[in-house]
Amino acid sequence: MVVGYCQRGFASGACGRRIPQMIQSKDRHHPLAIVNGFFDGYTRRDEMGKISGGRVVVGGLVMAVVFVIVEFIVEGLVNLVFRVNEYELLFDAYGLSPSGARYHIVNIGYFVLICMLIIWVYAAFRSKFGAGPKTALITCAVFLVYFLLLGLNLVNLGILPAKMALFSLAFNLVELPIAVLAGASVYKEVAG
Repeated sequence: MVVGYCQRGFASGACGRRIPQMIQSKDRHHPLAIVNGFFDGYTRRDEMGKISGGRVVVGGLVMAVVFVIVEFIVEGLVNLVFRVNEYELLFDAYGLSPSGARYHIVNIGYFVLICMLIIWVYAAFRSKFGAGPKTALITCAVFLVYFLLLGLNLVNLGILPAKMALFSLAFNLVELPIAVLAGASVYKEVAG
């Protein structure tokens, strides 16, 4: 059986829907049978809709606000109980201090962009894992692993104190899932 050639590529609408039907084979040992699973993502994307940029922004902003509130509560309690502050550890280790308004503007802008990126990844994962808290927690796990690897690398290079990296990871284990769930609950896709 000849599948045919699509000039627009496999991911385009017509080919993404047509090719899986053409290469369906009852024989699981057929050479093209392995390709059937490859095209499932393209047909599921058509069913899920397109990523809404506006909803990514709103979800990212909601996530940022919830993250800051949870961070204020969690780190405040840790500071009250253990007299340890994450930023004081960092600034004491390097003898630094925040540089005023510029520090806060850049820090907040960077943080909001990271939150929007996380919601965008959640939106992309929805086509594979479906909408809901499970997909939000999978997205959260991906970013926690990234933060862990980044922290290990910075500790290994001597840029970040190990104590600071452990505190940051521990705080993120509590703060990030709650914030991602809040941001993901706001996100809805555009139909069609």
